[in-house]
Amino acid sequence: MDNNPYSNSGKRWSNDEDEQIIQLYNVEMLDIGDICKRHKRFIGGITSRLKGKNIITNATEVRGYEDFIQSDEYREMKNYKKI
Repeated sequence: MDNNPYSNSGKRWSNDEDEQIIQLYNVEMLDIGDICKRHKRFIGGITSRLKGKNIITNATEVRGYEDFIQSDEYREMKNYKKI
């Protein structure tokens, strides 16, 4: 059992997952932190995907960015990324 909350980071994206993040961001209006949790991916992966889909133009404009980068969750994410 994998206890890494970001276990999908670095894995290939499926078309279904692409559709899901678009739905979560554009329709359900979730913040970046919530999308990271649901997809078990780092913030950079999610923002890169949203940029690639022309939903955002840069990472800092993503909904919830400022709050997320100041959160404990973000600090935890950075620690996992170092492992």
